[in-house]
Amino acid sequence: MKMFTVHYRTADRDADLILVKEGFCGPAFFFGFLWPLAHRMWTAAAVFFVAQLLVQIGAALLGLGAGESVVLSVACAAILAYLANDLRRNALRRAGYRDRAVVLGRTATDAFRRYLDRAPHDVLLALSQ
Repeated sequence: MKMFTVHYRTADRDADLILVKEGFCGPAFFFGFLWPLAHRMWTAAAVFFVAQLLVQIGAALLGLGAGESVVLSVACAAILAYLANDLRRNALRRAGYRDRAVVLGRTATDAFRRYLDRAPHDVLLALSQ
């Protein structure tokens, strides 16, 4: 079972409900700084791009071989992947979302269904506005 946090926002007449998985983010690991760009996290994307660039420049300046350079790149990608969902939660908070709940499920859809079973009034409120 995976753990998801539920984030809710009502702005004007629109309401949004977003689930964010807890833990390691595979897409962030494989796509690097493109993952924060896809989630409109511009500062995080720039920081991770610069960090990856500095790792590569540092490896070249230290005269590390291709193998060591790859290991450093994978380590940098792993750090991004472990931080990615926490950074997304922080970005959602800054965008006006509030933490509503923590739910478990095999997939995000399963977790969303469990959340609806437990708190249907949030979704009805969102639909009525």
